[in-house]
Amino acid sequence: MSPAILRTLLGGPGGRGRSARRQRLVVEWLEDRIALATYYITNVQQLQAMEKDLNGTYILANDIDASSTQSWYLGFEPVGSSTRPFTGALLGQGHVISGLYSANLE
Repeated sequence: MSPAILRTLLGGPGGRGRSARRQRLVVEWLEDRIALATYYITNVQQLQAMEKDLNGTYILANDIDASSTQSWYLGFEPVGSSTRPFTGALLGQGHVISGLYSANLE
């Protein structure tokens, strides 16, 4: 949702001009949209699956041991590319991804 639309829904700068109920409904709608667009990553397979939604928001829910990628054919494949870049967000929350292997030299 664009900032202009949000300002219109909320009634301009500071939300003046709209009811508190309408403001609350807009905030609830936004929170629901954020929750739907957020993926929690708990393992290396889910980390690799980020390639399915390059625009998503991902949150590491725990430390991830990615040493199993050593046995994958090419290891961990990069998420995104120069023609299809990753434009989402990966929020580490202080967690660590260890042992990640990739044979891709791109």
